[in-house]
Formats: sequence, structure tokens, C-alpha cells
Amino acid sequence: MIPEAARCLRAAGGGWTRAGLLAEARPLTGQGRARGHLSPRRHFSLHRSLAARAPPTKVPREKVHIPGLERITYADRMHYVPGLAAPQSPRWERDYKDPHRYRSPPRCDMRMRRDQPCYVIHQRTNVLEGVPQALWLTKTKLIDALPPRLLSLAQGLANQIPDQDERVKNAIKHARFWDTTEPKPVQERYSKVLLQNLLHLCAGLLPSHPALGRRILAEQHSLAATWKRGDDLFQIRGLNGLLVTSMDPLPPQCEPQDVEGTRELILDSFYPVSPTIDLQQVDVYHLLKNCTGFREGFPFPHAHTLFFHDQKSSRCSLRPEQFRAKMVMFAFGNALARAHLQYGVSTCTRHMMTPLPWMCSELMHIHLQIEFKFIGPEPTQQRNRGRLIHSRVGVIQPGEG
Repeated sequence: MIPEAARCLRAAGGGWTRAGLLAEARPLTGQGRARGHLSPRRHFSLHRSLAARAPPTKVPREKVHIPGLERITYADRMHYVPGLAAPQSPRWERDYKDPHRYRSPPRCDMRMRRDQPCYVIHQRTNVLEGVPQALWLTKTKLIDALPPRLLSLAQGLANQIPDQDERVKNAIKHARFWDTTEPKPVQERYSKVLLQNLLHLCAGLLPSHPALGRRILAEQHSLAATWKRGDDLFQIRGLNGLLVTSMDPLPPQCEPQDVEGTRELILDSFYPVSPTIDLQQVDVYHLLKNCTGFREGFPFPHAHTLFFHDQKSSRCSLRPEQFRAKMVMFAFGNALARAHLQYGVSTCTRHMMTPLPWMCSELMHIHLQIEFKFIGPEPTQQRNRGRLIHSRVGVIQPGEG
């Protein structure tokens, strides 16, 4: 406050000096009180005396060009001369491409500028209506339960890990026990570790399921997909989560009659809210931008499962409903990009001969109810190598997993 008040008084032409101003304003601070005592009152009289009006902003002088009149500059003398105008040299155009000195052309002169706007969905898109809006944009039908084929695979004894319950508990313990001074680790920290631990347990079935060796994990891959919904154009761009790609495609998980039954499905409308609300509108874009994030000839072209991890930050933090909408959009975008790569982007192709199954999962909002039995004292704190380690064993309440 004191530097701003000093500048205002100096601009107003007051006769106060900096030393006198600091002496008058010293009672406002703890250093100016006698013996370090703080005053609980505000000095309103001093606040009024320090109030001043800011100087008006300077209006730039208008440059007048008179035809036939040339300005006299000091360009010929090669040094500054008082009283002469500064020379205006033409901009130097490099004959090479320098990414650090690039200047984009005006928006109206850009090559990819279109008259029709495009609505872009990316990682930070926070749609207002959540999942219903994502279903409307992608023409998707929401089914509450898992397909019967996935349930039968999960219940099969041959697909279960030896000591599965105990090893899953150990994976959760490893993900939640950290050297932290907080009562429990933050969700953004242990969720990704828990996902890696569970994938490591699934890799233990490699001797009995050799197909697991034909899959890899891909991270930090960029996606681009374009489609039309009515008269509006939509694009999905950006990075998405951890992708499991395979050499072999997934078998169809739904019956053909279930897919044909979605023809007469009427999607829920959220009128008067526009379906394009909260979507970024751009007019400079590629008209047909479709990319799976992998080059041609990639040995693992078929997508298997997409795992999402919400990187919460102060700039963008999605609620569970909006986070599920992002999952629907990016799962649809990955399938659409691969369909365009396989069948082309021609509008004559209306039906795919072979469906493209796709799975998507996340652990940020999954509720776990697991009880650990622990014989010993209450949660304690122990010193280990100079760091404070918290040991806490109990019941994971819903919403904490």
C-alpha cells in the first residue's frame, strides 16, 4: 500500500518526502509500533490523507501524413541526432524458417480459415449437461450394465489371478501408503499408482493367456477426429489417457440385433440449452483432420482399452459427471478415427461391415469398500531415515478409492 500511495502523492504534486511519508505511515505496520505491539485499529484519518487521484493516461499523438512532404531522419548519419526523426527500416525477412521468430499472418489471410465454425472438444472441455450432452453429440446409447460376455469372462475361474483378493489388497496398500505428513495421500497421487499395480497383476496371467504378450501401453499420444452432427462440425483433439493397443482386434461385445435396435432410438433433449454449449468455437482448422496418434505401419494398430486419469489443477478440475462425458467423447473419437482410417472418410460409407469394439475405464471416481484386519495399536507415526511416515490401516469409505 505504501509504494502505491507514495506514487500517487508524488504525481499529485504533494510536498511530502519519502522519509516523511514513511514516518507518518509507520503506525500502520507492526515494525513501527513501540516494542513490537500491534494496533487493532485502522487509522482512517491517515487513509484519507494518503488518498490521491491517479494521473490521467497519456493519449498517443496522432501521426499525420502529408503527401509530398518527406521527413528528415538521421539514417544517413548512422547515429542518433537530436531534432531529427527516427528512420523506419523495412522488416527483415529471413530466408530460412526460425521457429523462435515466427509471426503468424493476420487471421483473415490464414490458409485454413473457414466460414463455417467448428466446435472443438479437448481435455479441458467442461460441458454443462455432462453425459446427456456427450450422448447427443456422438449419437450414443447408454447402457447401465456391462455386456454379458464381459461378465462371463470376469466370473470364469480360468481368468482369475491366484490369491486375487489378497493381491488386490496389497496393491491398494502400496498405492495409498506414502511418506507424507498428511493423514492420507491425495487422490491424484495414489490413483495412477493403483492403476499401474492392477495392470501389473493382470500381466501375471501371461503364461495362461498368451494374447497378453501381444499388447502394449501407449501414453502421450494425440488424437484428432472430425464428424458432423446436423449442420454443425465437431472435432476432438488433444492428448488422452493411457491406451492399451493390441495386434489383434477385440471381438464384438454386443449382439447384432442390439446394434440394429438403436436405429429408432430417440436421444434425450436438453432444450433450451444448446448442444454446443461450453464447446470451443474456432474458424481456423483442418477440414478433414483424422489421426489416431500412431504412424502408418504401427505393429499394434488395434485399440483395446483406454484408461483415464484426471490431472486436477487449479486451471481445470472436472466434476464426475463432466469427467464421464469426456470419457464418452474421447472413446468415440478414438473409434471414429480408426473407422475413418479403415473405411475412409467418404460420406457414401454408411455401415461398417465389422464393428470396432472399444473399452474405457477410470479409477478416479470408483468407490471401493474393502476391510483390512490389523492387529496392533492405533495409527502411529514412526521415524525412518529422517522422514515422517504415516501408517494407517482401516476401512476405505466409499468415495475415497
